[in-house]
Amino acid sequence: MVITLIESHIKPELREQFIEFINNHAKLCLEEPGCVNFDILEDTREPGTFFYYEVYKDEEAHQAHMATPHLARYRERIGDFRAEGGVNHRLRNLFPPDERWRASD
Repeated sequence: MVITLIESHIKPELREQFIEFINNHAKLCLEEPGCVNFDILEDTREPGTFFYYEVYKDEEAHQAHMATPHLARYRERIGDFRAEGGVNHRLRNLFPPDERWRASD
């Protein structure tokens, strides 16, 4: 599994536009054959702080994601929305086991 957790701090005046933008992006990501999960979360104590939790079945699927046109569009536009730089975490899966994730394919 390849898992990323991305934190983005969004300009308050662009929050609603960002939600529409990131939801559209997530829908496209979920259409990728190797994308197992793509969640968009907003911090309830810090509105405008968003997290994307992305799970790809393997490194090949993640690399395919990195080459998609919708990720290129995301990269072009995200700077318009961010109040400050984001944080990108690359994570290792501990639970549930990888096989359980793959069972949902």
